[in-house]
Amino acid sequence: MTMGEAKRKKLSRDAQPEEILSGGHGPVQSDVVAVMGAAIDTLAEVLPGYGITLFISEPDSKAEGEGRMPRFNYMSNCDRADMVNMLNAFVRKNGDMLAVDAAMARMPEGSA
Repeated sequence: MTMGEAKRKKLSRDAQPEEILSGGHGPVQSDVVAVMGAAIDTLAEVLPGYGITLFISEPDSKAEGEGRMPRFNYMSNCDRADMVNMLNAFVRKNGDMLAVDAAMARMPEGSA
């Protein structure tokens, strides 16, 4: 396997969990996949023409109790590149908003 093939496999949907993330990160449970798929299908039906991406995560406490990383799963009807671009924009915008929230919290009362 060439380096390009190895990288493609690592990033592909059929990669094994240990090829993507080490540390005991497990695959999505089959019952979660079914619910997420139904949610995506329903949203796509009532919001035609929109890209839908659904994220779910389990509580940190559950994963810590089992000695592993928390499960974090996503499903989307968008191309991966489009979804990643949207997520980058979301993170930038919300990072800026966190800075605004922090600055507002430091302002003396009545100075706004």
